[in-house]
Amino acid sequence: MDIMGYLSIRTWEAKREKKKNEPRRMYIDEVWNMEADTWQT
Repeated sequence: MDIMGYLSIRTWEAKREKKKNEPRRMYIDEVWNMEADTWQT
């Protein structure tokens, strides 16, 4: 593999990792379920 191919794969992986670490939008059902779990304890 040439150096440009290697670098393009590395940037793609870095963007993927960054997107995975971003805060994800949660649906209201998920938020309510989490709230209900904290109230029961």
